[in-house]
Amino acid sequence: MGSHVRELRHDDARIRRKAVVAARELMGAPEKLVQCIAAGVTPALIALLQLLLRRETGLRDFLQYGGLAPLLGLVAVGSPAAVRDEAYGALQEACRFECGRTAVAAHKGALAALVARARQEEPARAPLALAVLHACTQVRNSESTLGQLIYNASAVPMLAELLATQTQPAAVREAAAQLLAALCSTRAEAISQAVSAGCVPRLVEMLALLEGQQPGESTAAAASALVNITMAKEGKVAFKEAGGVSSLSSLVRSALLPDEGGSPGPCKGHSCSQGRAGQLPCLLLHLAANVAELPECRTQMLQGGAAEAVKRLAAQEQQLLAGHGRSSEASVATGKAAADALRALGFAHWPQ
Repeated sequence: MGSHVRELRHDDARIRRKAVVAARELMGAPEKLVQCIAAGVTPALIALLQLLLRRETGLRDFLQYGGLAPLLGLVAVGSPAAVRDEAYGALQEACRFECGRTAVAAHKGALAALVARARQEEPARAPLALAVLHACTQVRNSESTLGQLIYNASAVPMLAELLATQTQPAAVREAAAQLLAALCSTRAEAISQAVSAGCVPRLVEMLALLEGQQPGESTAAAASALVNITMAKEGKVAFKEAGGVSSLSSLVRSALLPDEGGSPGPCKGHSCSQGRAGQLPCLLLHLAANVAELPECRTQMLQGGAAEAVKRLAAQEQQLLAGHGRSSEASVATGKAAADALRALGFAHWPQ
Protein backbone atom coordinates (compact mmCIF):
# COMPACT_ATOMS: atom_id res chain seq x y z
CA MET A 1 0.00 0.00 0.00
CA GLY A 2 2.88 2.32 0.74
CA SER A 3 3.95 2.26 -2.90
CA HIS A 4 0.46 3.32 -4.03
CA VAL A 5 0.55 6.28 -1.61
CA ARG A 6 3.98 7.34 -2.91
CA GLU A 7 2.69 7.13 -6.49
CA LEU A 8 -0.23 9.42 -5.60
CA ARG A 9 2.37 12.08 -4.73
CA HIS A 10 4.60 11.40 -7.76
CA ASP A 11 5.72 14.31 -9.95
CA ASP A 12 4.66 12.47 -13.12
CA ALA A 13 0.97 13.12 -13.88
CA ARG A 14 0.61 9.77 -15.68
CA ILE A 15 1.79 7.86 -12.63
CA ARG A 16 -0.57 9.85 -10.40
CA ARG A 17 -3.48 9.08 -12.73
CA LYS A 18 -2.78 5.35 -12.61
CA ALA A 19 -2.37 5.51 -8.83
CA VAL A 20 -5.79 7.15 -8.43
CA VAL A 21 -7.43 4.40 -10.48
CA ALA A 22 -5.62 1.74 -8.45
CA ALA A 23 -6.61 3.39 -5.15
CA ARG A 24 -10.23 3.51 -6.22
CA GLU A 25 -10.23 -0.20 -6.98
CA LEU A 26 -8.46 -1.10 -3.72
CA MET A 27 -10.80 0.96 -1.57
CA GLY A 28 -13.78 -0.88 -3.02
CA ALA A 29 -12.92 -3.83 -0.76
CA PRO A 30 -13.48 -3.18 3.00
CA GLU A 31 -10.30 -4.94 4.13
CA LYS A 32 -8.21 -3.10 1.54
CA LEU A 33 -9.82 0.22 2.52
CA VAL A 34 -8.54 -0.15 6.09
CA GLN A 35 -5.05 -0.89 4.78
CA CYS A 36 -5.14 2.13 2.46
CA ILE A 37 -6.17 4.43 5.31
CA ALA A 38 -3.42 3.04 7.54
CA ALA A 39 -0.88 3.66 4.77
CA GLY A 40 -1.84 7.36 4.56
CA VAL A 41 -3.95 7.42 1.42
CA THR A 42 -6.30 10.17 2.74
CA PRO A 43 -3.75 13.03 3.00
CA ALA A 44 -2.21 11.90 -0.29
CA LEU A 45 -5.58 12.17 -2.06
CA ILE A 46 -6.29 15.57 -0.50
CA ALA A 47 -2.86 16.80 -1.60
CA LEU A 48 -3.81 15.66 -5.09
CA LEU A 49 -7.06 17.59 -4.74
CA GLN A 50 -5.03 20.78 -4.24
CA LEU A 51 -3.80 20.45 -7.84
CA LEU A 52 -7.43 20.52 -8.99
CA LEU A 53 -8.28 23.56 -6.87
CA ARG A 54 -5.37 25.61 -8.24
CA ARG A 55 -7.45 26.23 -11.36
CA GLU A 56 -10.72 28.12 -11.13
CA THR A 57 -12.39 25.74 -13.57
CA GLY A 58 -11.41 22.81 -11.35
CA LEU A 59 -12.64 24.63 -8.26
CA ARG A 60 -16.01 25.40 -9.85
CA ASP A 61 -16.43 21.76 -10.82
CA PHE A 62 -15.45 20.71 -7.29
CA LEU A 63 -18.07 23.05 -5.79
CA GLN A 64 -20.73 21.96 -8.27
CA TYR A 65 -20.43 18.34 -7.19
CA GLY A 66 -20.68 19.14 -3.47
CA GLY A 67 -17.04 18.75 -2.54
CA LEU A 68 -16.85 21.63 -0.07
CA ALA A 69 -18.80 20.07 2.82
CA PRO A 70 -16.65 16.90 2.97
CA LEU A 71 -13.49 19.02 2.72
CA LEU A 72 -14.57 21.23 5.63
CA GLY A 73 -15.35 18.09 7.59
CA LEU A 74 -11.73 16.96 7.29
CA VAL A 75 -10.52 19.80 9.53
CA ALA A 76 -12.92 18.80 12.31
CA VAL A 77 -11.90 17.43 15.67
CA GLY A 78 -10.69 13.85 15.42
CA SER A 79 -9.14 14.04 11.95
CA PRO A 80 -5.47 12.98 11.85
CA ALA A 81 -2.96 15.83 11.85
CA ALA A 82 -1.64 14.99 8.37
CA VAL A 83 -5.20 15.02 6.99
CA ARG A 84 -5.94 18.42 8.56
CA ASP A 85 -2.70 19.86 7.15
CA GLU A 86 -3.64 18.87 3.60
CA ALA A 87 -7.28 19.92 4.08
CA TYR A 88 -6.23 23.41 5.20
CA GLY A 89 -3.94 23.57 2.17
CA ALA A 90 -6.83 22.65 -0.12
CA LEU A 91 -9.07 25.29 1.49
CA GLN A 92 -6.35 27.92 1.03
CA GLU A 93 -6.11 27.00 -2.66
CA ALA A 94 -9.89 27.28 -3.00
CA CYS A 95 -9.97 30.66 -1.25
CA ARG A 96 -7.54 32.19 -3.74
CA PHE A 97 -10.58 32.60 -6.00
CA GLU A 98 -13.67 34.69 -5.34
CA CYS A 99 -16.02 31.77 -5.94
CA GLY A 100 -14.12 29.68 -3.39
CA ARG A 101 -14.07 32.43 -0.74
CA THR A 102 -17.75 33.08 -1.26
CA ALA A 103 -18.63 29.39 -1.02
CA VAL A 104 -16.74 28.89 2.25
CA ALA A 105 -18.17 32.07 3.80
CA ALA A 106 -21.72 31.13 2.75
CA HIS A 107 -21.49 27.51 3.93
CA LYS A 108 -23.63 27.16 7.07
CA GLY A 109 -21.50 27.02 10.19
CA ALA A 110 -18.18 27.01 8.31
CA LEU A 111 -16.80 30.28 9.69
CA ALA A 112 -17.75 29.48 13.28
CA ALA A 113 -16.20 26.02 12.93
CA LEU A 114 -12.96 27.48 11.54
CA VAL A 115 -12.79 30.01 14.40
CA ALA A 116 -13.18 27.14 16.86
CA ARG A 117 -10.47 25.18 15.07
CA ALA A 118 -8.10 28.17 15.19
CA ARG A 119 -8.56 28.32 18.97
CA GLN A 120 -8.14 24.57 19.48
CA GLU A 121 -5.35 23.77 17.03
CA GLU A 122 -1.78 23.37 18.20
CA PRO A 123 0.44 26.41 17.48
CA ALA A 124 1.99 24.91 14.35
CA ARG A 125 -1.43 24.48 12.72
CA ALA A 126 -3.46 27.44 14.03
CA PRO A 127 -2.05 29.86 11.36
CA LEU A 128 -3.50 27.60 8.65
CA ALA A 129 -7.04 28.02 9.99
CA LEU A 130 -6.50 31.76 10.48
CA ALA A 131 -5.24 32.12 6.89
CA VAL A 132 -8.44 30.54 5.55
CA LEU A 133 -10.54 32.89 7.70
CA HIS A 134 -8.56 35.92 6.52
CA ALA A 135 -9.07 34.87 2.90
CA CYS A 136 -12.83 34.71 3.52
CA THR A 137 -12.83 38.35 4.68
CA GLN A 138 -11.57 39.36 1.23
CA VAL A 139 -14.83 38.52 -0.56
CA ARG A 140 -16.20 41.39 -2.60
CA ASN A 141 -19.37 41.76 -0.50
CA SER A 142 -17.77 41.26 2.88
CA GLU A 143 -20.39 42.74 5.23
CA SER A 144 -22.15 39.42 5.84
CA THR A 145 -18.87 37.57 6.33
CA LEU A 146 -17.52 40.16 8.78
CA GLY A 147 -20.81 40.14 10.67
CA GLN A 148 -20.73 36.37 11.01
CA LEU A 149 -17.17 36.44 12.31
CA ILE A 150 -17.76 39.30 14.74
CA TYR A 151 -21.14 38.25 16.16
CA ASN A 152 -21.86 34.57 15.45
CA ALA A 153 -18.32 33.19 15.67
CA SER A 154 -16.95 35.54 18.39
CA ALA A 155 -13.72 35.85 16.43
CA VAL A 156 -12.33 38.91 18.24
CA PRO A 157 -12.08 37.36 21.74
CA MET A 158 -10.44 34.31 20.17
CA LEU A 159 -7.88 36.55 18.44
CA ALA A 160 -7.18 38.31 21.74
CA GLU A 161 -6.20 34.93 23.20
CA LEU A 162 -3.94 34.14 20.27
CA LEU A 163 -2.20 37.53 20.46
CA ALA A 164 -0.71 36.72 23.87
CA THR A 165 2.94 37.54 23.13
CA GLN A 166 4.53 35.37 25.79
CA THR A 167 2.57 32.19 25.06
CA GLN A 168 2.15 32.08 21.28
CA PRO A 169 4.71 31.69 18.48
CA ALA A 170 5.29 34.63 16.14
CA ALA A 171 3.49 32.89 13.25
CA VAL A 172 0.29 32.55 15.30
CA ARG A 173 0.41 36.19 16.46
CA GLU A 174 1.06 37.39 12.92
CA ALA A 175 -1.91 35.49 11.49
CA ALA A 176 -4.14 36.64 14.37
CA ALA A 177 -3.13 40.29 13.90
CA GLN A 178 -3.71 40.07 10.17
CA LEU A 179 -7.25 38.73 10.67
CA LEU A 180 -7.97 41.32 13.36
CA ALA A 181 -6.86 44.09 10.99
CA ALA A 182 -9.35 42.83 8.40
CA LEU A 183 -12.20 42.67 10.93
CA CYS A 184 -11.49 46.20 12.20
CA SER A 185 -11.07 47.73 8.74
CA THR A 186 -14.72 48.72 8.34
CA ARG A 187 -16.60 47.57 11.45
CA ALA A 188 -16.80 49.79 14.53
CA GLU A 189 -18.20 46.83 16.49
CA ALA A 190 -14.99 44.91 15.92
CA ILE A 191 -12.91 47.85 17.16
CA SER A 192 -15.00 48.07 20.35
CA GLN A 193 -14.63 44.34 20.94
CA ALA A 194 -10.88 44.48 20.28
CA VAL A 195 -10.46 47.27 22.83
CA SER A 196 -12.63 45.49 25.41
CA ALA A 197 -10.84 42.15 24.88
CA GLY A 198 -7.42 43.72 25.53
CA CYS A 199 -6.04 43.36 22.02
CA VAL A 200 -4.35 46.78 21.98
CA PRO A 201 -1.74 46.14 24.73
CA ARG A 202 -0.79 42.86 23.06
CA LEU A 203 -0.42 44.52 19.67
CA VAL A 204 1.70 47.26 21.26
CA GLU A 205 3.95 44.55 22.71
CA MET A 206 4.38 43.09 19.21
CA LEU A 207 5.20 46.55 17.85
CA ALA A 208 7.73 47.19 20.61
CA LEU A 209 9.63 44.05 19.60
CA LEU A 210 10.86 46.01 16.57
CA GLU A 211 13.04 48.32 18.63
CA GLY A 212 16.67 47.42 17.94
CA GLN A 213 15.69 44.57 15.60
CA GLN A 214 14.96 44.02 11.94
CA PRO A 215 11.19 44.27 11.30
CA GLY A 216 9.28 41.18 10.25
CA GLU A 217 5.89 40.26 8.88
CA SER A 218 4.40 39.97 12.39
CA THR A 219 5.43 43.57 13.18
CA ALA A 220 3.71 44.82 10.04
CA ALA A 221 0.58 42.79 10.83
CA ALA A 222 0.45 44.31 14.33
CA ALA A 223 0.92 47.82 12.92
CA SER A 224 -1.86 47.23 10.37
CA ALA A 225 -4.28 46.13 13.10
CA LEU A 226 -3.37 49.13 15.27
CA VAL A 227 -3.88 51.53 12.36
CA ASN A 228 -7.45 50.28 11.92
CA ILE A 229 -8.23 50.17 15.65
CA THR A 230 -6.93 53.72 16.25
CA MET A 231 -9.28 55.10 13.64
CA ALA A 232 -11.78 55.23 16.53
CA LYS A 233 -11.30 57.48 19.56
CA GLU A 234 -11.60 54.53 21.96
CA GLY A 235 -8.77 52.85 20.06
CA LYS A 236 -6.58 55.94 20.44
CA VAL A 237 -7.26 56.05 24.17
CA ALA A 238 -6.49 52.35 24.55
CA PHE A 239 -3.25 52.83 22.59
CA LYS A 240 -2.20 55.66 24.92
CA GLU A 241 -3.09 53.68 28.04
CA ALA A 242 -1.07 50.70 26.76
CA GLY A 243 2.06 52.86 26.56
CA GLY A 244 2.07 52.77 22.79
CA VAL A 245 2.84 56.45 22.24
CA SER A 246 6.37 56.38 23.62
CA SER A 247 7.12 53.17 21.75
CA LEU A 248 5.74 54.63 18.50
CA SER A 249 7.74 57.85 18.92
CA SER A 250 10.90 55.82 19.40
CA LEU A 251 10.12 53.70 16.34
CA VAL A 252 9.43 56.72 14.15
CA ARG A 253 12.80 58.16 15.17
CA SER A 254 14.92 55.03 15.01
CA ALA A 255 13.25 52.70 12.54
CA LEU A 256 12.50 55.06 9.67
CA LEU A 257 15.55 57.32 9.54
CA PRO A 258 19.26 56.78 8.80
CA ASP A 259 21.57 56.37 11.77
CA GLU A 260 24.51 58.66 12.46
CA GLY A 261 26.68 56.66 10.05
CA GLY A 262 24.20 57.16 7.22
CA SER A 263 22.90 53.60 7.20
CA PRO A 264 19.15 53.34 6.59
CA GLY A 265 16.87 52.53 9.52
CA PRO A 266 15.60 48.97 9.75
CA CYS A 267 12.31 49.86 8.06
CA LYS A 268 14.07 51.54 5.13
CA GLY A 269 16.65 48.85 4.45
CA HIS A 270 16.66 46.08 1.87
CA SER A 271 15.08 43.58 4.26
CA CYS A 272 11.76 45.42 4.04
CA SER A 273 11.63 45.69 0.28
CA GLN A 274 9.56 42.52 -0.06
CA GLY A 275 6.26 41.40 1.44
CA ARG A 276 4.02 43.02 3.99
CA ALA A 277 7.00 44.24 6.00
CA GLY A 278 7.74 46.60 3.10
CA GLN A 279 4.57 48.50 4.02
CA LEU A 280 5.80 49.13 7.57
CA PRO A 281 7.05 52.74 7.03
CA CYS A 282 3.63 53.81 5.77
CA LEU A 283 1.85 51.86 8.50
CA LEU A 284 3.88 53.53 11.25
CA LEU A 285 3.20 56.95 9.77
CA HIS A 286 -0.54 56.27 9.43
CA LEU A 287 -0.54 55.09 13.04
CA ALA A 288 1.23 58.29 14.09
CA ALA A 289 -1.37 60.36 12.22
CA ASN A 290 -4.24 58.49 13.90
CA VAL A 291 -3.01 58.72 17.49
CA ALA A 292 -1.81 62.34 17.08
CA GLU A 293 -5.47 63.38 16.79
CA LEU A 294 -5.77 62.74 20.54
CA PRO A 295 -4.32 65.83 22.27
CA GLU A 296 -2.58 63.84 25.02
CA CYS A 297 -0.92 61.56 22.46
CA ARG A 298 0.04 64.50 20.27
CA THR A 299 1.77 66.27 23.15
CA GLN A 300 3.67 63.13 24.10
CA MET A 301 4.77 62.52 20.51
CA LEU A 302 5.96 66.10 20.08
CA GLN A 303 7.97 65.85 23.28
CA GLY A 304 9.40 62.54 22.07
CA GLY A 305 10.77 64.10 18.88
CA ALA A 306 8.35 62.36 16.51
CA ALA A 307 7.45 65.53 14.59
CA GLU A 308 11.07 66.33 13.77
CA ALA A 309 11.65 62.75 12.67
CA VAL A 310 8.61 62.81 10.37
CA LYS A 311 9.78 66.12 8.84
CA ARG A 312 13.18 64.60 8.10
CA LEU A 313 11.57 61.54 6.56
CA ALA A 314 9.29 63.64 4.34
CA ALA A 315 12.29 65.66 3.11
CA GLN A 316 14.23 62.43 2.53
CA GLU A 317 11.45 60.99 0.36
CA GLN A 318 11.22 64.21 -1.67
CA GLN A 319 14.98 64.08 -2.33
CA LEU A 320 14.67 60.44 -3.35
CA LEU A 321 11.92 61.24 -5.84
CA ALA A 322 13.85 64.21 -7.25
CA GLY A 323 16.99 62.11 -7.58
CA HIS A 324 15.23 59.36 -9.52
CA GLY A 325 13.41 61.82 -11.74
CA ARG A 326 10.29 59.64 -11.63
CA SER A 327 7.65 58.63 -9.12
CA SER A 328 8.43 55.61 -6.98
CA GLU A 329 5.14 54.11 -5.75
CA ALA A 330 6.60 53.34 -2.33
CA SER A 331 8.16 56.79 -1.96
CA VAL A 332 4.97 58.57 -3.04
CA ALA A 333 2.94 56.56 -0.52
CA THR A 334 5.46 57.19 2.25
CA GLY A 335 5.60 60.90 1.42
CA LYS A 336 1.80 61.20 1.58
CA ALA A 337 1.70 59.29 4.86
CA ALA A 338 4.40 61.58 6.28
CA ALA A 339 2.41 64.65 5.22
CA ASP A 340 -0.71 63.30 6.95
CA ALA A 341 1.28 62.60 10.10
CA LEU A 342 2.75 66.12 10.10
CA ARG A 343 -0.69 67.64 9.65
CA ALA A 344 -2.07 65.65 12.60
CA LEU A 345 0.93 66.52 14.77
CA GLY A 346 0.31 70.19 14.02
CA PHE A 347 -3.28 70.22 15.32
CA ALA A 348 -3.92 72.60 18.22
CA HIS A 349 -7.21 70.90 19.23
CA TRP A 350 -9.24 67.76 18.66
CA PRO A 351 -10.08 67.75 14.91
CA GLN A 352 -13.73 68.35 14.08
